[in-house]
Amino acid sequence: MVGPDKKITKASVEKRKAEIAENKFLDVRKEPGPIKFHDFARDYLAWSKTNKKASTYIRDVCIMKRFDREFEGKYLHKITTWQIDLQSRTHFN
Repeated sequence: MVGPDKKITKASVEKRKAEIAENKFLDVRKEPGPIKFHDFARDYLAWSKTNKKASTYIRDVCIMKRFDREFEGKYLHKITTWQIDLQSRTHFN
């Protein structure tokens, strides 16, 4: 029982049931779906522009453009560290 009032207790229980149904109880969230590299790069660059120095942001844009050409249409979980390393060696050295 939440309190001495039965109506408040019932409302509290109903609220918890709704939170559980919406995966909001105890801060439980559903896993995000797969994301394509292009979408990740766009979001990352928006973050980079806000949180990094202008010169670093410009560098990030150049790097992401090259990677975006290589990984166009690919999902992040399908890109291996080997592929990233190979692209880095090919384009950035």
